[in-house]
Amino acid sequence: MFGSAAQSYDDQAPEFKAIVLTMSDSDMYPLTEPENMPKALLPIANKPMLWYVLQWLEQGGVLDIKIVTTHEWEVEISNYVDVYKGIANITVKELGDVTESADALRLLAPQIKSDVIVVPCDLIVDVPAAHFLDMFRLRRPAISTLFYEVMKSEGGGGSSKARLDLPCVGIDQPSSRLVLVQDIEKKQAVTSLPMSLIRRFPSMVLSNKMCDSHVYVLKRWVLDYIVANPEISSIQDDLLPLFVQAQTQPSLLESNDISKYLLSRPARHVDESDTSAQFGMPDGAGLGELDNSDPLKVFAYIRRNGIAGRADQVPLYCDLNCAVARIAVDTRVDESAVLAQQTQVGADSMVGPSSQLGDRCSIKRSVVGAHCIIGKNVKIINSVIMDHVTIGDGVRLESCVVCKLAKIGDSAQLKDCEVGAKSFVLKGAKRSGVTITAHTDDDEDATEFLASTASRSASRIALSTSRCAATGTLKALPCLAARIALPARSLSTSVPVRGNGSIDSDLSHTLQEEIDYESKQAAEEGEPEFIQAFAEKTGFKLKTKLGESKVAMTKQYGTESITVSFDVSEILNIDDPIADISVYRESEQGDAVKEAEKKSEDTPEDFPIFFTATFAKPGAPVLYMELESEDGIIGVDHMRFLPNEETAISALLEKDWARKQVYCGPIFGQLSDDLKENVDEFLAERSIDTALTLFMQDFIEYKEQGEYLNWLKKFKSFIDA
Repeated sequence: MFGSAAQSYDDQAPEFKAIVLTMSDSDMYPLTEPENMPKALLPIANKPMLWYVLQWLEQGGVLDIKIVTTHEWEVEISNYVDVYKGIANITVKELGDVTESADALRLLAPQIKSDVIVVPCDLIVDVPAAHFLDMFRLRRPAISTLFYEVMKSEGGGGSSKARLDLPCVGIDQPSSRLVLVQDIEKKQAVTSLPMSLIRRFPSMVLSNKMCDSHVYVLKRWVLDYIVANPEISSIQDDLLPLFVQAQTQPSLLESNDISKYLLSRPARHVDESDTSAQFGMPDGAGLGELDNSDPLKVFAYIRRNGIAGRADQVPLYCDLNCAVARIAVDTRVDESAVLAQQTQVGADSMVGPSSQLGDRCSIKRSVVGAHCIIGKNVKIINSVIMDHVTIGDGVRLESCVVCKLAKIGDSAQLKDCEVGAKSFVLKGAKRSGVTITAHTDDDEDATEFLASTASRSASRIALSTSRCAATGTLKALPCLAARIALPARSLSTSVPVRGNGSIDSDLSHTLQEEIDYESKQAAEEGEPEFIQAFAEKTGFKLKTKLGESKVAMTKQYGTESITVSFDVSEILNIDDPIADISVYRESEQGDAVKEAEKKSEDTPEDFPIFFTATFAKPGAPVLYMELESEDGIIGVDHMRFLPNEETAISALLEKDWARKQVYCGPIFGQLSDDLKENVDEFLAERSIDTALTLFMQDFIEYKEQGEYLNWLKKFKSFIDA
């Protein structure tokens, strides 16, 4: 499947008709949205996944191929087939909204005269097609299928985890017959088997680690049976279990009218000089199955180890990209790609044609597509970057999928995310486990996105976009908005005028839009998992109230009572938070015209936090430490010893004054190295370490979003009063 078709075949009547299914898949959102591309054309190691399937079929001698798709994707897939360089006769057929395999075969049956092989477009497997098809050629079963052992994950990717509902599969070892396919519940410890099955196949092996590849070879009469039984929609769910069960329950042959089609099938000569060694089975295995005493047979080819999987979920798609990129024989970095100094591309990664990578970039276990522009100091780990993506300086991407034409602003940090086609991520944004699908090609949607989701985690400065309906003036836009021509927006004036201001109704309307958006985002995201995970790991309990910027964390450590306090306003410690601001004035024609542009230095990836830690225990003065963290490193500013815990933790002005009257301790940096090291260990033992500082940063961003929503509501309440 990973090479090119090197041989040609005689011009003769086709032995098989291949049906490649390329229908839509909701589990691949947003990768298969209309603005990106059909699932069949999603890149795996910088080649469309459909390429691998077509190559696999051609190398197995299957040269009559029909690709089944939907009306939505017919043109794009046809265009790809036109430029595909292969030796098969390939046609594309649109079947409307058909999504199931058997339903598709039923509609195509009049055009199929031979045996048929059904293949999903998302299959990647290193089993030669000839080996798999030889089982069918030798045994002549009603159905042959291919099961594979689940690969170890390469790290996954995207905002969801792979869901694998693996059946219990029974294989008769001597003959490779598939004699059991049974769904099992996750909590089901025991699978019940009929004694008749065990007596007939005493060498049966059971496994719950096998996936159905959805590759099926069917005798032509089976197609007739599907046509006559419209209740059969899916080969996997309906046809295969019925035929497997009917092998050992002859009554099903009659009750389901299978015997009628078995009796009418044409006889075919079998060359017993063929051996089964070519497909990895003992010599003579199963030759006794060639008689008519057992008319219905289903066989399974089992692939263990190796590379095999379906890219039918985003995490599995990412795993297959990593696996194929690691063994691909193609050039790792295309000769037309441009890599700056000190940029590293791992041996398990690939960079596509005409892409440009800035200084000191690091690409590990990732695939970068064609025509991408990547800034300096960018780290990409276990991710898939599709074509024409723009990535700013200082960005970190881990376990992400970025669709074509997306833009990611400087210093953004994304983990376990999907970024939709033509979407953008603002500068300094930190996102984890989310799908980002805001589009710049819709002016109004872009305005809403910038106004609602500009990364307040990187800045407490609100957007400078004016929505004044009276003048339509556009005062200032953040960096990415500077590249978008945003027209003036006239807001509804149906709301009665409030207060004494002429702008009150428009302002109330704008505030309500912002409240609705933020409320929806908060409801969708819920409370992040990192809060509970940190509490369980460290023992700290959070104490905070809506409307207050102060946050306290308490825990008991032996006889010590520990309190860590910090402030949400620490998010304002980012220096020069707005990066590329373009100032606009309104032209005589009413257009927004750039007047001036201000550039700033790169925003750091995180922000410094000043916090305090109080340690109180019976019979001793209270240790009060003033600390700061930056880049995960904790520094000690002052260490004071106070008479009681109330003086240490109270926010009252007189208590703050009392604290400042106490000796602040020596300059920490001038202490001996041993003493400084012991203090660091003292803090680390009490979970005051890098993990704490990272938690505080994340929690500040999370709480600040909630405080922002509360602030919006109070603002609107004031305007409406």
